[in-house]
Amino acid sequence: EFDGSIMSGTIGCNIERKSCGTGASRRTAFKKFEDLPKSADGKETCQCVDQANYFVVGSDIGTVALEYEYQVALSAGGGKNFLVGNSGSEREQVASDDPNFKGDLIRTWILQQPFHSHSHADTTPDTQTKTYRRFEPGADVSMTVKEWLEASGIVDLDAENSWAPANQLEDLIKEGDYPSADQEFERLDTDSDGKLNLTEFEIDYTEGSDRDTDGKKLALAKLEDLDSDNNSELSFDEFSGSYSFNKYASRRQVGVRLTLTVNCMSAAFHEEVGVDGTICFIEVKADRGWNQMTITDYGQPILAGPARGSFRHRTVSGISFSFGPPRGTFGEPDPIAALASIAIFSIYASLPALVISL
Repeated sequence: EFDGSIMSGTIGCNIERKSCGTGASRRTAFKKFEDLPKSADGKETCQCVDQANYFVVGSDIGTVALEYEYQVALSAGGGKNFLVGNSGSEREQVASDDPNFKGDLIRTWILQQPFHSHSHADTTPDTQTKTYRRFEPGADVSMTVKEWLEASGIVDLDAENSWAPANQLEDLIKEGDYPSADQEFERLDTDSDGKLNLTEFEIDYTEGSDRDTDGKKLALAKLEDLDSDNNSELSFDEFSGSYSFNKYASRRQVGVRLTLTVNCMSAAFHEEVGVDGTICFIEVKADRGWNQMTITDYGQPILAGPARGSFRHRTVSGISFSFGPPRGTFGEPDPIAALASIAIFSIYASLPALVISL
């Protein structure tokens, strides 16, 4: 599931500023006009951009299911015997009738990981007991996106992500590169009465746009949200509430990339007492920064010479899943190898006496 913004634009030398929007210094929800450097053929160029933001509702209620299998060569039989496991099998069985293939009954445990943890089930045994959910053999390994996020240590998509770059808006306002709340209020207050009515407030939502109806609806909803005294007008204090911002973007805006790693261990290696079989631990790791991708499509390719054309540029960020390199630790009793080890050890143990006698 992805949230994102879509920016459609037209580049050329015949765009009228009035037909595009409100000018280079105006920043609106829909349109922006800006002058560009001259094209290669010396003509004046400009750009008209129509931008909108979209947010997916309920992106964390979807379900992600996982099914995996493994095949391990056993030393017994000269490496020609194999141990085969499948997360969807509830019996020790394999699809092949080949006697060299032995089925393995496996359990799947989803580990509860602290956010951005570097621990692994095989290198940090204590993590094996900290499970988010356990699936018995044959059960469908399936959880909602919200549950996968919780297993990675993320409990709220609307919480700020302090690992992402800090908001630069305050600095831009101080440097004069972005209008402050009082500057914007003064600009919109065309009758200078110290209040903004709907006609004044909706200017940036409708002017120069071909979506006047949608713009009016959005402006009305925003005004009603800010109008704390319900008088259908906004004082400066009410208007400035729309200028409040967080220091960091939320995880829903930044996106989250979850990496799932399957880490299987046979009974001789995992720490769970009383489980005679393989346990596959699913480690869920969340990346810290932005999870974003960009896509640009051209309606009319923008050539270097005339520098005219149209495009649609999409920036999307959201929740995605990837899979890390699988890990596994397996062992089996091997009497022949044990006897060989004892024989070799006895030879090495007799060496000190032989050296002394020499």
